This record gives sequence, C-alpha cells and structure tokens, in this order.
Amino acid sequence: MAEAEDRLTTTTPAPQRLPPELTRAVVYLVDDDALARSMISEMLNHRFEVHHFSRGEDAIAALENLWPDVVLLDVVLPGIDGIETCRRMKQRAADRPLPVLIVAGNSEPRERLRGAEAGADDYLGKPVNRIELRARVSNVVKLGFFQRQQLQAGARLQTLQGQLEQAERFATLGTFAAGMGHELNNAAAVLRGIAEELKHVAGLDADIADDLAHVTHQLQELGGAAQRLSRPVEAEALIDVRDVVRDVVWLTKVTGRGKYVDIVLDLPPGAVLARLIPVQAQQVVLNLLTNAIDALAHVRQGQVTVSLRPTRGLVHLVLTDNGPGMPPEALEATAPFTTKGPQGTGLGLLLVRQLVSVWRGTTTVESNEHGTRIEVSFPAERPTG
Repeated sequence: MAEAEDRLTTTTPAPQRLPPELTRAVVYLVDDDALARSMISEMLNHRFEVHHFSRGEDAIAALENLWPDVVLLDVVLPGIDGIETCRRMKQRAADRPLPVLIVAGNSEPRERLRGAEAGADDYLGKPVNRIELRARVSNVVKLGFFQRQQLQAGARLQTLQGQLEQAERFATLGTFAAGMGHELNNAAAVLRGIAEELKHVAGLDADIADDLAHVTHQLQELGGAAQRLSRPVEAEALIDVRDVVRDVVWLTKVTGRGKYVDIVLDLPPGAVLARLIPVQAQQVVLNLLTNAIDALAHVRQGQVTVSLRPTRGLVHLVLTDNGPGMPPEALEATAPFTTKGPQGTGLGLLLVRQLVSVWRGTTTVESNEHGTRIEVSFPAERPTG
C-alpha cells in the first residue's frame, strides 16, 4: 500500500521538453463535464492531439483504433468510474506502455491510493493549474516514450543475440565440416589408390571395381560439400540452390540431427541459379530444415519434404512436414520462429524473413495440427549461353 501511495505525488514538477517524436502526442481526455474537457483541452491543444470522451467504456473501445500516449481520467464518470476505467485499460495494455494520469477533485490520500492500485501513473487535483498540467502530462508522455524505446531495444537485442548465436553455430559447424571434409578427401584418396592397384589384379570381378569407384566418387562429393560449408562466402555469388539444399541435408544427416526423420528431396534435374550470399542461403535452409525436424521429435514416421522449383523468374523453396504445427504466436512476422518440438535453432522467423527480404523475396507460412508448410521465393538468375 505504501508503495502505491508513493507513486502518486502532488509536487509540481519542472516543465520538461518533449522528444521530437512526441511534439503532437495523442492524449485521451475522459471527463463527463463538457466545460472541464474544454478547459483542459485548451491548455493542451497547442502541444498535444486531444481526443475527448465522456464515458470510460468509449475510451477503452477507442484503444482498438488509436493508441494514446497518455490518458487523462476523471474519477466520477457515468457507467464505470475512472478507477475501473484505468484498471481495464491497464489490463488491455498488458506490457504495452499506457501512462494514465488521474485528474479529480477529490485529493484525499485514500482516493489517490485507489488510483495507484488500479495502475495510475500520476494524480492531479482539480481545479487544474495550466503549468502543472502541461508539466505532468509531458512527464507521463515521456515515461511511455522511454518505455517503448526500452521494449524496442529489448526486441532488437534478442534479434542480435539470435544472429550472434547463429554466427557462433556456423563457426562451430564450419570447424566440424572442415575436419570432416579433410578426412573424407583422405579416405577418397586412399580408395582411389586401391582402385588403381586392383586394376592390375587378374580375374577381379568388374562389379567390385565399379562399386569401389562409386564409393570413391561419393566420398569426393561429400568431401566437397563439407569444404563448401567450412568456407562460408560472405560476398554475393552465382550459386546453384540445389547444391545448398543437398549440402545442408547432408550436414543434418552426418550430425545425427535428422536420424529419425525421413527427408525427401524434390529437386529439378537442371541447375537452379540465383545470385545470393551463400552463407545466408545456408542459414535459411539449415534453420528451416532443423526446425521442421525438431517439430517431428515425437511424431512416428516423421517426414520433411524439401522441394525446389524455378518458375517465372523466381525460385520457390518449399519445406513441408507432418508435425503438430506451429503455435499461433510463432506465425506472427515478429515472433520467434519456434516449433512445438523440444529443441530449436534460435533463429527467429523474423530473421528468416529479413534475410529473404534482402534477396527481394517473400516468405509465407501455413500451419495447422497436420503439419507446416513454409515457402521462400526469391529472384532466379537466368543461365547464360
């Protein structure tokens, strides 16, 4: 109780200059007295955009269309009173900044305490003093402004942390892939030498030689994929998107991430060219694929299909899974991209959208209890010659 009482003070603050962004801050003035509304509005109009309401219910409903920078509330109102209006507004706002200043003739400590318990940020008694009114309104408007800045900074920090984790993850994967590529190439070289020696062995079954040549070729291909992943290119380049998909699928398999999931590739026979930063392409495919795999952690016969199609100057990369779907909040453009699985890559759908947006592309998501479909579309590069 004492803390609530301390929040509301009647000491006149010094006038404060508003940030440039708030030179026409939106004020909700809720008072059933038309004369009082007119007087207070006249005191504020040259600096604020004032919206009048005679009932608390009307002011609450207006929040759907225009969010105010501050609410000035009389206590005595028809219908629900100012205290209940304040309480409901604060509930509607949740974590969104919504400063409320109680303006009332009753300045008894008990009345101020009721306002504080309902979430009011300040209290101003009637009759209203012009200088005090402007100073207090400016102060609570600035309070909301800086709270919004804090929330935006927090959201930006989360995005940067996700990007940092992603960079660290790729650095680790790069080290792993470099070592794996080296070992695969060594094994291929050894098999190649054995194959050369076996050519001189009389009576050797031709099928054995062919199988050995095939295995050697596969090892060389895997070694090349590992080396490409270990040396991410930060500059834009002309790439075959099929290679990116194959490399990422191989990486998830050798690391055991997709061990219990059937990954189906539906790739065209011809090259699918695009001018992208390869490491960004790897990031998008890897995170979409691993999130789809994680969504299938508790699904029997889980399957992820990765398809690639060039049409009308665009590349369409589509990943579908038969998992339980994404939670509604994850479908928002600014929400973290998570699945219902126990794990996650840490990359937000927001970051995926941002990367694809850099490519002048689009990202669409469809999800329900039967699975998720994510399509990434971006400009294709026409082959020369």
